[in-house]
Amino acid sequence: MYELTDQLYESARNHACEQYAFSYILQKRTELLSCEHCNRHYWHRIEKQIVDEFLQRKFTKEFAGLPLQLKTEHAGKWCRFLLKSIPNHPYWLRYSAMIAFQERQFAKGYYLAMRTLAAAPRQDLTFFKDIAYHTKRMLLCK
Repeated sequence: MYELTDQLYESARNHACEQYAFSYILQKRTELLSCEHCNRHYWHRIEKQIVDEFLQRKFTKEFAGLPLQLKTEHAGKWCRFLLKSIPNHPYWLRYSAMIAFQERQFAKGYYLAMRTLAAAPRQDLTFFKDIAYHTKRMLLCK
């Protein structure tokens, strides 16, 4: 593995050579199965924040003492839960509302802003200032 990494790096000089080497060896020497249902390679920063906060609550001393089999079962349940719940999480709704406003999709932006407030009524002042800013943009056709 490392020999292939060194060979790739020598000619490519790319920081991802180790990843390329691992990918190549794993494809040639193992059977790869899809894990998209419970594994995300790249997390959006909002998704990462949601997952980090979730895991911080779950990784307790009690969890640390569980046998590996139970930890694995919990992890699978958590993955399924997170993949279903992230689209309805207040952080994601708020982010999506702001993206909709930026893309001039004002109806969608207001809808998602209302869903954000329904999910988490206590928002900071910045949230309301952002909505006011985008409302002004809409009214002034900017």
